[in-house]
Amino acid sequence: METDQLSYIRAEIRAKIGLLNDRLNALMASQSFLVIAYASTLSSGYGDFRTLFILILPPFLAVLGAALVFEARPSLKAALQAIEHWREREAALVSSSADYAPYTLAVDENARQAVARRQHQGRHFAIRAPIIMLVAWFVFLLLPFGLYFAG
Repeated sequence: METDQLSYIRAEIRAKIGLLNDRLNALMASQSFLVIAYASTLSSGYGDFRTLFILILPPFLAVLGAALVFEARPSLKAALQAIEHWREREAALVSSSADYAPYTLAVDENARQAVARRQHQGRHFAIRAPIIMLVAWFVFLLLPFGLYFAG
């Protein structure tokens, strides 16, 4: 039996997962730096939130953070779709012959469902993290205006 094709498919899956992780890491790093800059600019007034500076720079950083999330989402989605494509090819190959059974954890229907469930759960962070960041940036966009009018 030839396992070269299975090895190739799994190498592609690993490469696409690495690409997804790199993209997520870049997004999280950019968001971290923007949150630090946002917090620094918001706190630079030492409690005086009635300055024009508070209404300009923190909202700008919030819009920038949201824009970066919007820019990253298509690349994250593309990486997830590529991973899904290669996993489907792997499943088709493994199910094509009983000779591949020793090379998979999904030896029966219950095991296949468990593997699919774990893979689905693993996708959640890549899907939900940008949404959570967008919600946070929306709150951060409104916060300076609330502080300005309340203070």
